Amino acid sequence: MTRKNDKKTVNELKALIGQDDDLIRGIVQMTVQEFLEAEMNDALGATKSERSEGRLGYRSGHYPRKLITRVGTLELRVPQDRQGRFSTEIFSRYQRSEPSEAR
Repeated sequence: MTRKNDKKTVNELKALIGQDDDLIRGIVQMTVQEFLEAEMNDALGATKSERSEGRLGYRSGHYPRKLITRVGTLELRVPQDRQGRFSTEIFSRYQRSEPSEAR
């Protein structure tokens, strides 16, 4: 990650802590969103707008996705690539809620 993104994330966390409503849900949502972006960076071999010899593809925006979790519904923006090959490891294609624990 670049330093600019780190500063943005810290400011978002400070704002969430100040609001205190749905604090944990907000932190989980932000963490999952950052993980999705990192997965896309790894899949493409370059960050957003980075010029690289090893780049494997290009981004093509995001699509909205809701994921129901124990801490509430997360509204995520899942990144897409132009070839449509990117698939996240966080959840499967049609999964809408986190799996329940086996007890």
